Amino acid sequence: MWRRIACLLLIMLFQHASPVRAEAPRDISLLARLRWAQFRLVLGRIEVANIHSSQTRTATSGDEELELVEKLSISGDTDIPSVRYERLTPDGLIAIAVIDGNRVEIDRIATSPEVVPVSFRQYPGADIVLRIGDGAGSQTHRASTLWHLMVAAPAACELHLLPLLELMQPSWQVGEILSRATDELIREAEMSDFDTRHAARSLIAKLKSSDFTTRQQAQEQLCELGLGVLPYLNLIADSDVTREQQRRLDQVRIKLRGKEADSPERIALWLVEDERIWLSLLSHDELPVRTLAASHLGKRFSQPIDYDPDGTPLERQQQVARIRTRLVRR
Repeated sequence: MWRRIACLLLIMLFQHASPVRAEAPRDISLLARLRWAQFRLVLGRIEVANIHSSQTRTATSGDEELELVEKLSISGDTDIPSVRYERLTPDGLIAIAVIDGNRVEIDRIATSPEVVPVSFRQYPGADIVLRIGDGAGSQTHRASTLWHLMVAAPAACELHLLPLLELMQPSWQVGEILSRATDELIREAEMSDFDTRHAARSLIAKLKSSDFTTRQQAQEQLCELGLGVLPYLNLIADSDVTREQQRRLDQVRIKLRGKEADSPERIALWLVEDERIWLSLLSHDELPVRTLAASHLGKRFSQPIDYDPDGTPLERQQQVARIRTRLVRR
């Protein structure tokens, strides 16, 4: 049955293509081998780093038995050329699309009961969504960035998402980056008291001053606070600030974000005061990490948080839910 489905998928895959034949299949995907497009992670979001040609072109790779057939295409139908990659095996189809530079759609469509369907969506201005499985038994995970997603749902990401990301760019090694970033976060937490957000509050108020110089200086000082202020700025709703404040805050976000690819050190500087990350780390498998997360997150409140790092999984789950409610109300 699966061979019939695989053949149908193959026909759909190539019925409109006029491909250029690529070299024989390898362990590394055609997308990574040809390097027509390269990607980077910037503050936990996937984006195009470089596309070597804006011209529409297509390449395929495969064998006669249909054990592995790949297709890669670049098309200039958006502001930044779209990248589409498809990988057909007897177990199903993997499709990866990066549209307009930062809109990412990844799907694993199963034609074998041993393969779990996966859907990954990253759209500008929205949470990243990872859906595993199909129908009533599916699980959906949401987070603002890839790093938040991996900390909140480590097992799901490691088993189902990371193998798909490796097809895009094997050099990322996102699991290793996150492990090292966690170590860096622990070191940064020892020197942090959630004081960046306190400094940011007074500077944001000055952004609506009637004096131009005051507004300009406040904007520059916000930038000087560094990456660590971004999680706080991203919590500010448009309705809570004036149009002038919002315009200047957008400029601060753009300048701080930059285009530098994520590294463990950069991630730690960015997330050390991000309460969502520390909330997720309260559920970490390792007791020392949970203990440190509770201690650091406790600096966010004037009263101690009710959390026992050594409690049972159910007890910790209930305690985390209560802490999350406290954070939402603040």
